Amino acid sequence: MRIAQSTDPEPQQSKVAFRSTRGRIERFQAVFEAEGMGRRYQENVTIHGVDATPIVCALSSLPVCEPVGIFGLAMKYSLETVRFYSCVATLEGDRVEQISSPLRQSLTQTWAENSHWKERWGIWWNLDSIMLAQQELQIFWRWLGTYSHFGLYSPSAPSSRPKVISRFIGWWWRPIAKAVGSLMGMRWLVVLQFWSAVWSGLFVIDADDRLSWRWSQRAKTHAKSNG
Repeated sequence: MRIAQSTDPEPQQSKVAFRSTRGRIERFQAVFEAEGMGRRYQENVTIHGVDATPIVCALSSLPVCEPVGIFGLAMKYSLETVRFYSCVATLEGDRVEQISSPLRQSLTQTWAENSHWKERWGIWWNLDSIMLAQQELQIFWRWLGTYSHFGLYSPSAPSSRPKVISRFIGWWWRPIAKAVGSLMGMRWLVVLQFWSAVWSGLFVIDADDRLSWRWSQRAKTHAKSNG
């Protein structure tokens, strides 16, 4: 199920998909209902020949889910709960199954309350990946000179380095690295570094929301998984 949000590009259309994981369903009927701000919206759903391939249905009567104001101490939205009821499935051999109505589901609205959004060129953009990538870059600089023989912070770094490295890096390295890290970790410099890296075309944001060398294995794996 996908409820259209005000941050979606046009057309902002709610949709729901059905499929059968065991056998074929000749016909499925149900009523989909969404509720918000004292209003209920219903959509009659009837589909035929349901198998493992998803059947997508548009929920044209639903409005876009968007914040409408603060009431008391809570933010209210145009849509807040959804449910299916009066569900009937006709199986092969004309066998009819009545499906008990599930509980009403509350929309979490995390898309609006826990994310960073910016409107540009008539489109709302989600900035979560950008913010996380910049945060990772800032962490890298702030911890420079604190961990490992190189003084570099990396969550995925191996637990040990070849001992030969320590011969070439003296005690003087860490205070210098910390000073450089404090400077390069300043917020405006991190933003400048991030966009310079992206605009150069040499770096991309990988699946872990970190800047990666475009030709690195992590970046290639992410690109391959996204088709």
